[in-house]
Amino acid sequence: MFLGSCGVIRIHPSYNPSVSNNFDVAVLTLSSPLVFSTKIRSIGLLSSRPAAGTNSVVSGWGSTSMGGTVQTGGPLTANGGLAGVVSFGYGCALAGYAGVYASVPELRSWILAN
Repeated sequence: MFLGSCGVIRIHPSYNPSVSNNFDVAVLTLSSPLVFSTKIRSIGLLSSRPAAGTNSVVSGWGSTSMGGTVQTGGPLTANGGLAGVVSFGYGCALAGYAGVYASVPELRSWILAN
């Protein structure tokens, strides 16, 4: 686990949750550098969307059931890279309901610029 603080938080300028959930991404600049280990490491940003049917993994830290605080911002990984960021969904992985993710390939240029 990382315990630290953010020096700067940059929210995508087109994000407006009162209008839509598009552009639901932010870049956090940490106050001090991470020390990489077997549990903390970097991941590349995908430059194109994974093909339909590609195995993916969603991970995070926090609730694994409905109720309590909302868990967003976790990584969606595929093909060894970051494909998306958890945005929202209905319930907690309920059958028949899709989770919605901010597309890293679509937002990659903004992420890298910030």
